[in-house]
Amino acid sequence: MSESFGEKTELTVKGAAEELARRQAAKTSLIDYCKFMDPSYEPFDIHRLIARKLEDVEAGRLRRLAIFVPPAIGKSRLSSELFPSWFFGRNPTHEFIETSYDEALAKSFGRNVRNFLQHPKYALLFPEVALAHDATAMAEWKTNQGGEYKAEGVGGGLIGFHGHIAVIDDPFKSYESALSDNQRRLVWDWYAGVLLNRLRSYKDGPGSVILIMQRWHDDDLGGRIEKLHEESEEEWDIIKVPSLAEEDDLLGREEGEPLLPDGPNRRTKDELEQLRKRNPNIFMAVHQQKPFSDEGGLFKPEDLRLYNRSELPENITLYGASDFALTEGSGDYTVHMVFGVCSRGHIWIIDLWRKQVDILGGVSQCVDLMLEYEPLQWFFEKVHMQKAIGPILTKARKEAGAWTSCIDVSVIGKGRKDSPQRAGSIAGAMQMGYVHAPSFAPWLANFQYELTKFPNGKNDDQVDAFALIGMKLDDLLVAKGLDPVDEGAFSLEVQGLSFDDYREMNSNRRRGRAWNRGAIVLPFPEKSPLDEDWDSEQVMNVS
Repeated sequence: MSESFGEKTELTVKGAAEELARRQAAKTSLIDYCKFMDPSYEPFDIHRLIARKLEDVEAGRLRRLAIFVPPAIGKSRLSSELFPSWFFGRNPTHEFIETSYDEALAKSFGRNVRNFLQHPKYALLFPEVALAHDATAMAEWKTNQGGEYKAEGVGGGLIGFHGHIAVIDDPFKSYESALSDNQRRLVWDWYAGVLLNRLRSYKDGPGSVILIMQRWHDDDLGGRIEKLHEESEEEWDIIKVPSLAEEDDLLGREEGEPLLPDGPNRRTKDELEQLRKRNPNIFMAVHQQKPFSDEGGLFKPEDLRLYNRSELPENITLYGASDFALTEGSGDYTVHMVFGVCSRGHIWIIDLWRKQVDILGGVSQCVDLMLEYEPLQWFFEKVHMQKAIGPILTKARKEAGAWTSCIDVSVIGKGRKDSPQRAGSIAGAMQMGYVHAPSFAPWLANFQYELTKFPNGKNDDQVDAFALIGMKLDDLLVAKGLDPVDEGAFSLEVQGLSFDDYREMNSNRRRGRAWNRGAIVLPFPEKSPLDEDWDSEQVMNVS
């Protein structure tokens, strides 16, 4: 009997110790707090990442935090409901502003935060913190220690309210809203002219702003903040998490791995790929956090003509072009592009391969593509071939039996790799509707994104391979029996850059502006293969 009593006592003591440890963890860890308040809460790596960043804000280690994540992953539950209630438990005398695109949505956040403070479990963690009896409205309430909470829609008034921390949870309601120049301007004016002026100093520093959203547009609030950060006007910690992992994923996922393969908000890779196919532009923005630029710099998104499998011409001559990353781990990509030229002088991109690999890996993939497509010629930047690429590629081609002719392209006098002058010829052809890309290709959206960001984007490796095609345009047209200056083909004249041009270009790049001077193109009367009277019988299916 005494042994049984002793065992029960031991179990009771052990259980009490575990419960005490659980409560202590919930006071200091946001994820542990979430699981304590809601036993059904199931955090994934993305939630742990967001929680760590929110903890840094609460501790005063971060003053500006932007997290760009896909929709329907539980970000609002964590950042706009659980986090504010945890914040007040640790800072009951402070003030907090919560905003979203819609006032009603912001008020619902306020109601849920208020409900957490009234929950019996909350009193177990923070027994000295409660709601003030005389201020309990769901959008505006106070703690019993003088802390204050205000929920408001983006664009709404905040007169009389202040915040040590302000959360902006999705400033745009929809894609249509973000497309509106006027709406984007109103959101920015409210952020810069209203919200920032309502911040109080916090923990020996300025008040903190947390922006958490899915990207919609290149010039949305997140895009403008990115530019401020890049220009060193404001220091932000910017976190981008795509639905489908890319190389060097923040969460350590393999490339192509979905963000939430399990749980109530799961989306499989197949489902995400279907969404990508339906609308690549929106998918790149909302799911991959890479919105296209409306205007672009040298390349305009609407100038790239998209084709279906049945629209590829029959009499097409295949070529290839490559841009190699010469240094492993440099952050650059090796890009191989397979394209064709039809009898009308149009360029049809067939395949594109892009990956961060060493020289051997890049050469191996290049040879594989030569064997698969058997192109007539393959173009390489001359300086690459003169370095390590040439001997390695020659040996690999010989061993594999890939007899495609390799052509050196001199870029002397064409400007730097990120120069609009180097890409001017292919940009001119694209402006005239002479460049086509497969609408069904999984790499299409990323290619379009890089084009519209050039020359101010982070990466330009695809543009570099693309530019080689432009540098060989005259030769390719002559090989098809077309005179580039005759009617029926097209003529390109790339304008030279003066010293003042370079000054203007560099000044605009520092300010995050596009530099639009590029190729001068001479118009021509020929119809496109995609025009209504194009002979559809001159096509073949491509698997």
